[in-house]
Amino acid sequence: MEGLRALLAQAGHDLVVVDHLTDGETAVQMVVGLDHTSRHSDLPLVAFIDAPGQALQALVAAGGDEIGHTRTMTAVLVGLADLSTQADRVIIRRDDAGNLDGVSKQLIAWLGLAGGDCLSAPPAEAEIGALSRQIADELLTPMIDAVVSGVRQSFLLPRECLLCRTREPAAPIVDVAGPARPLYFGPFFHFPAGAWRVELELWFSDDVRDASFAAELFTGVLLSRARMRPGRGGWFRAVFPVQIDHPEIPIELRIWVERGAIEGRLGLRQVKFVPVTTEP
Repeated sequence: MEGLRALLAQAGHDLVVVDHLTDGETAVQMVVGLDHTSRHSDLPLVAFIDAPGQALQALVAAGGDEIGHTRTMTAVLVGLADLSTQADRVIIRRDDAGNLDGVSKQLIAWLGLAGGDCLSAPPAEAEIGALSRQIADELLTPMIDAVVSGVRQSFLLPRECLLCRTREPAAPIVDVAGPARPLYFGPFFHFPAGAWRVELELWFSDDVRDASFAAELFTGVLLSRARMRPGRGGWFRAVFPVQIDHPEIPIELRIWVERGAIEGRLGLRQVKFVPVTTEP
């Protein structure tokens, strides 16, 4: 960010902070600058999107956990959904190696700076943790790709972002035995608007018998629900649709055992969101 501030200052511009992006609880500021009160007011606004892995790791190092910070980052990204369609916006993106995409060269040309001027790479950061890397690769990067391209991308919701009924990080396999209850729930992230197909990869033990299960997406109101009765052990793929009209509201995924069971185990391997497009 300081590199962007310095580069703009060379051309007589100030940095603008847009603070209207919020998840309703945690105020989120995004740097978008050029200040159009400075000279060359016909220049585009510039949105700088940092590398998700490094950004998430830096937030965790300053305090808090990956899940909470991811919740805030997804709130920002869904707020940027229409950014690529606006003619007076330019998006500059940095990867985890500190490299900037080619758009930064266009910015330098617009500013009228010398060819040698550039946005410098950030100093070396601490190694990105395994969960931060997984969240960045499977969830945040596809969401950023969609912001930059304007085309929704498939993404994964890492199981590690969910919780079990004891409010512990979700285990790969959980016991079904016990009363009706949610076996997995969370993570209250913000997902992009539109029609989606949710694909679950589930495993059931051979003793699951006639237990029935349900998966649902919930925002205070039920968005979508699918029921499952495997009747035998093995791997299964459950697919159900969901329409997200209010991405500013965090979403909870719940996977239930619908009634009491005396034995059995369930495993969750993958949660995938695939965009559904309507042909004209």
